[in-house]
Amino acid sequence: MKQQILFLREQDFTKDDTRMKIMHRVRWLRLMGLIETISIESPWVICKVRKIVRLR
Repeated sequence: MKQQILFLREQDFTKDDTRMKIMHRVRWLRLMGLIETISIESPWVICKVRKIVRLR
């Protein structure tokens, strides 16, 4: 399967979302087996994902 990279901007989260909350949200995606690697380079949270899921 082709690797896809998901870019999450910190602006995509609400103002009171801290980096901890962002990482928490990203972590459950990883638990679901969707994310392989995560790196944070402000203002981006970069996630290499196995498959794209639509977050509702």
